[in-house]
Amino acid sequence: MIIDESTRMDSTAFIGKKNTFCYFYTLIGMEEDSTSIATLKAEMAERIPKYLKKTVEMKPYKEAKVTLQYTYFSDNTKEKLFQLEIPADKY
Repeated sequence: MIIDESTRMDSTAFIGKKNTFCYFYTLIGMEEDSTSIATLKAEMAERIPKYLKKTVEMKPYKEAKVTLQYTYFSDNTKEKLFQLEIPADKY
C-alpha cells in the first residue's frame, strides 16, 4: 500500500510471544547515506509516538500493551535501513 510519494507499506505481522505488532515499509527514492538515514530515524522516532497518541484507532493496542515495531527497507538495495520499537507507554 502506498503511504506517500516516498513510503510503501509492504506488510504487517504480529509476534504473539513479544506482544508486538510489526509494520514493514520500503522507502522509495531516498538518499541512503548514513546522515540521511540517521536524520530520518530521529524524525520518525519523534513523529510516530506523537501521531499514535492522537489516533483513536490505536487505543485498543495501547490498552493491550502492544509494542509497535516499524522496520524500514531500501527500495534500491532491499537492505534494512533502520527499525523503531515503540512500547505502549510511549504512545
